[in-house]
Amino acid sequence: MHPKIATIVPLKHLNTIVNDEYFMALSHAAGNDGYLNFFRERVEEGKYVILDNSAIEIGEPEAFETYLEKARLMKASEVMLPDFFQESGRTLQEAERCMKLLAKTNFCCNIMVIPQGKTVLEWFANAKALLSIRVLNQDFRSGFWEATTVGISARYTKMFGGNRLDMLWLLSTILPNFQKVHFLGQYIDPRFEARLALEYPVVRGVDSSFPCVYTRHGIKIIPEFLNGPRPTREIDFLEDEYDTELLQGNMDMWWNACLNPSE
Repeated sequence: MHPKIATIVPLKHLNTIVNDEYFMALSHAAGNDGYLNFFRERVEEGKYVILDNSAIEIGEPEAFETYLEKARLMKASEVMLPDFFQESGRTLQEAERCMKLLAKTNFCCNIMVIPQGKTVLEWFANAKALLSIRVLNQDFRSGFWEATTVGISARYTKMFGGNRLDMLWLLSTILPNFQKVHFLGQYIDPRFEARLALEYPVVRGVDSSFPCVYTRHGIKIIPEFLNGPRPTREIDFLEDEYDTELLQGNMDMWWNACLNPSE
């Protein structure tokens, strides 16, 4: 499977992604042992697992102390510092506090920051400030804790002109110290954003739950639907159970749209 595509599915359908290489787990769902253990097993297989802070699902990021304990139990490959939609000051303040907490644990993982702002300029200023956070290791000998991944939320798609691809060039020009970008969610046709993003070496990956969104509403995705309005995202990641054939077909369409421009 492609090493940069994460498909987010409910607990009862985790078997459909067991052979993937790149994963996005949700922290609020990781309170369930079966859910957490599934992703820990993927990490132990050498696969890459990001633990999302569930800000979209529960309104705000899960309390970082709770989140961090789940990340440690899961052995997550990458963690997110807290982010608050359009609140750059609060996001920076909490990121600084939580980076210090993370440093105290000596939990070895990559770190993602998710910039916020009401304007493009404020978003970039926040990105620069978040990437400037450095916390000295506890032993004072082995360097600093710092974020190297920028998560670009799909909630900023409109503010960035309807497509986040232009931000890749701007980020590399203005903020040269980051290493990777992850596209959080997909609000537009993946053939016009996710597929192209995957061609950039700087992009660690993309994620989406939209195959589940369509399946929950009993809709089979066809190419004509990819560029149109989507059903409402009402997913219970612990309780939902879908028609497996419909879900697999919709997942295949999502993958094909990310990889094949003709689909």
